[in-house]
Amino acid sequence: MHHKILSLAFGERELDQAHRLHQNSTSVEAMDAPFADWWQEIVVFKPLVFEEAFEAVLAVREQRTVLLNICRMDPEHARRTIDFVIGFVTALDGQYVRIDEKVFLFAPSLVVIKTLQGSLIRNSGSKSIER
Repeated sequence: MHHKILSLAFGERELDQAHRLHQNSTSVEAMDAPFADWWQEIVVFKPLVFEEAFEAVLAVREQRTVLLNICRMDPEHARRTIDFVIGFVTALDGQYVRIDEKVFLFAPSLVVIKTLQGSLIRNSGSKSIER
């Protein structure tokens, strides 16, 4: 079902290209760690192009928390990348929070993101991004 949603949103050709890029990539080696340790990992991505965002959404789908830094992307591709990852993570009932102008944290539904604001800690919940 996710493949169908993504292909409607981004086109079959782009989705296939991103999938091929992911299959040839070695930058997500942390995803092969034993299941018992998954919650201790944060996978960090600094994509150059939109197609590399597919690795971030696959990591969240595999129950990994992802720190996505889009500082190396041009503004148009950065916005498209963030929209893509937000859409996918939301479809998975995950959550996200904007850390900085170009840094975002995405987490699967099993992970609780809490942010410190003054002396209070609050659950960020889903859809907590500031645009």
